[in-house]
Amino acid sequence: MDTEFVARYYPVFLECYKEGKFSNVNYARMIDRLLMNNSFPQIYGTQEVDESCYGIKDEENVNDRRKKLGLSPLEEHAKKFGFEYRPIVRP
Repeated sequence: MDTEFVARYYPVFLECYKEGKFSNVNYARMIDRLLMNNSFPQIYGTQEVDESCYGIKDEENVNDRRKKLGLSPLEEHAKKFGFEYRPIVRP
């Protein structure tokens, strides 16, 4: 989706999500796409680039956030797209 389109209709989308008109997975994808298109790290890990996940904010807790929305762990998500997810290990 075009970044300008997503940004313009984000408030409408968010309201529809709160009313239960959109699924949790579509909510996560919308948020992540908007962040990615504006060069920010994603929150739920739904966006892939070159057979890996686009950068993820607070990566250590991404599966907790995904679980709250009823999404599968990032490792399973990655397998569906043909790559192995490996979290970034920080000291």
